[in-house]
Amino acid sequence: MLIKEKGFSTGTLDALRKNKSITLNTLEDICEMLDCDIADVVEFKKSGQVLEHDRSADRK
Repeated sequence: MLIKEKGFSTGTLDALRKNKSITLNTLEDICEMLDCDIADVVEFKKSGQVLEHDRSADRK
């Protein structure tokens, strides 16, 4: 869906799936494609900080 309907590249989706870095230009493109704000797609957490939903995934 994201590739066909929104024009996402497979490389960008692969980088996001593998939690790899993307450029700010790519992030801007994503926000434009999805008609959203950066805060809708980015979450900042300090090194070593684990979110609650991340911890539950680690227990499985």
